[in-house]
Amino acid sequence: MAEETIERTFAVQDPARLRLGNVRGSVVVLPGAQGQVQVTAVKHPGLGGEANTLVEISQAEDGTVVVETREPEAVW
Repeated sequence: MAEETIERTFAVQDPARLRLGNVRGSVVVLPGAQGQVQVTAVKHPGLGGEANTLVEISQAEDGTVVVETREPEAVW
Protein backbone atom coordinates (compact mmCIF):
# COMPACT_ATOMS: atom_id res chain seq x y z
CA MET A 1 0.00 0.00 0.00
CA ALA A 2 1.25 3.48 -0.84
CA GLU A 3 1.23 6.30 1.66
CA GLU A 4 -2.28 7.79 1.96
CA THR A 5 -2.95 11.39 3.00
CA ILE A 6 -6.37 12.61 4.15
CA GLU A 7 -6.89 16.37 4.64
CA ARG A 8 -9.92 18.24 5.96
CA THR A 9 -10.42 21.84 7.12
CA PHE A 10 -13.20 22.95 9.46
CA ALA A 11 -14.54 26.37 10.48
CA VAL A 12 -14.68 26.59 14.29
CA GLN A 13 -15.69 29.06 16.99
CA ASP A 14 -13.54 30.02 20.00
CA PRO A 15 -12.54 28.04 21.89
CA ALA A 16 -11.64 25.51 19.20
CA ARG A 17 -11.93 21.89 20.34
CA LEU A 18 -10.28 18.77 18.94
CA ARG A 19 -10.97 15.19 20.06
CA LEU A 20 -8.41 12.66 18.85
CA GLY A 21 -8.26 8.88 19.11
CA ASN A 22 -5.22 7.25 17.51
CA VAL A 23 -4.37 3.52 17.32
CA ARG A 24 -0.72 3.96 16.34
CA GLY A 25 1.80 6.45 15.05
CA SER A 26 2.72 9.97 16.01
CA VAL A 27 0.53 13.02 16.50
CA VAL A 28 1.64 16.61 15.99
CA VAL A 29 -0.61 19.55 16.96
CA LEU A 30 0.35 23.00 15.67
CA PRO A 31 -1.36 26.40 15.91
CA GLY A 32 -3.21 27.40 12.76
CA ALA A 33 -5.33 30.13 11.26
CA GLN A 34 -7.91 31.87 13.45
CA GLY A 35 -11.30 30.16 13.19
CA GLN A 36 -10.02 27.02 11.48
CA VAL A 37 -8.90 23.52 12.39
CA GLN A 38 -6.98 21.73 9.64
CA VAL A 39 -6.40 18.00 9.99
CA THR A 40 -3.86 16.06 7.93
CA ALA A 41 -3.78 12.32 8.56
CA VAL A 42 -1.10 10.20 6.89
CA LYS A 43 -1.27 6.42 6.76
CA HIS A 44 2.26 5.05 6.26
CA PRO A 45 2.91 1.68 4.64
CA GLY A 46 5.03 -0.80 6.52
CA LEU A 47 3.69 -0.12 10.01
CA GLY A 48 1.33 -3.10 9.84
CA GLY A 49 -2.43 -3.00 9.47
CA GLU A 50 -2.57 0.24 7.51
CA ALA A 51 -4.77 -1.32 4.81
CA ASN A 52 -7.44 -2.08 7.42
CA THR A 53 -7.07 1.08 9.51
CA LEU A 54 -9.99 3.47 9.12
CA VAL A 55 -9.49 7.22 9.61
CA GLU A 56 -12.69 9.12 10.37
CA ILE A 57 -12.60 12.93 10.44
CA SER A 58 -15.78 14.87 11.20
CA GLN A 59 -17.24 17.81 13.09
CA ALA A 60 -19.75 17.27 15.90
CA GLU A 61 -22.86 19.42 16.32
CA ASP A 62 -21.14 21.41 19.10
CA GLY A 63 -18.28 22.33 16.71
CA THR A 64 -15.71 19.87 18.10
CA VAL A 65 -13.49 18.43 15.38
CA VAL A 66 -13.28 14.65 15.86
CA VAL A 67 -10.49 12.46 14.49
CA GLU A 68 -10.60 8.74 15.18
CA THR A 69 -8.58 5.86 13.83
CA ARG A 70 -9.91 2.35 14.09
CA GLU A 71 -8.94 -1.14 13.15
CA PRO A 72 -11.57 -3.81 12.59
CA GLU A 73 -11.54 -6.36 15.37
CA ALA A 74 -9.61 -9.48 14.42
CA VAL A 75 -11.65 -12.59 13.87
CA TRP A 76 -9.90 -15.64 15.29
